Amino acid sequence: MVLRHKKPVDATPSKFVVEAVQKIKLPAHSLVLDMPCGYGRNSLFLLSKDFRVCGADYGDPMLHDGWHKSSTNILLVRLDATKRLPFAKGQFDLVVVVHFVAEGLMQNVIPCIKQGGYLIFETYSGVGGNWMVLPCVGEIQSWLMPDFEILSCKERLVGPRKENVSAKILAKKLTA
Repeated sequence: MVLRHKKPVDATPSKFVVEAVQKIKLPAHSLVLDMPCGYGRNSLFLLSKDFRVCGADYGDPMLHDGWHKSSTNILLVRLDATKRLPFAKGQFDLVVVVHFVAEGLMQNVIPCIKQGGYLIFETYSGVGGNWMVLPCVGEIQSWLMPDFEILSCKERLVGPRKENVSAKILAKKLTA
């Protein structure tokens, strides 16, 4: 079964992504991976900051919806983020992962971030039954340590047992 993104009401980017990008102040033309890019709300924001963006997603409808046609600084890639990624080690200055959680995701993403590069990771909110696949308290930090400095970490307990978290994390990669 292929899960489909819900088409957003508008192209407003994630508030956390906007705040995080303002904090890190990457230079123009930095290479950014937005995965999954969905209908492009975060990719469009990143393009507006004069970044070169690689938008990656599993589903063709999102990649071919036309949202990307106004920019020349975007490359779209169809891929399965739960498998080994087709990118070089240390290729990206920033990797943005919003509303996607999967087993093995971080072990696939981390090598793609260059030393001194950044990770913005925001899970979904944990409503309905989706809290069951969200990480446990402190689990995301354990995936990132000791290779990253956690610059910002907001975790909110979700689910009936309050063992899982909805999270927003900004981290800087310290090692190559």
